[in-house]
Amino acid sequence: MDVRVRVNEGQQQRLVEKLNAMQEQQQYLFSGTMQRYVFEDDADPSNVTISLIWKDTEMPDESVIQQELSDFKQELADVLDWNTAQYRTKRPLFIREVGPHKIMIRPGPIYLITTSPQSTA
Repeated sequence: MDVRVRVNEGQQQRLVEKLNAMQEQQQYLFSGTMQRYVFEDDADPSNVTISLIWKDTEMPDESVIQQELSDFKQELADVLDWNTAQYRTKRPLFIREVGPHKIMIRPGPIYLITTSPQSTA
């Protein structure tokens, strides 16, 4: 899930401080997520994108996701304008490990990504 949201005017530094505190205190980890990112938009730093990536095998119920998101939004309500939020979900590519290789499975060709150096001989 990606959430694009506007930072309240003059609150960029405070947002960074709050995010750092959350990270140090291990708050708002979103059950089942394997990665959580907050990106500042290069073209318009007044916008940030929050990316939450769940493990498909540990995806919580929608009600849990919504409750955790609601708590997170409340914590950042003074620095982010949630009325501007745009939500997007994406379908993941499936990756399987086969020995030292990872195989990305999706419609179309299968791509082999090696995790170890290959000989050019």
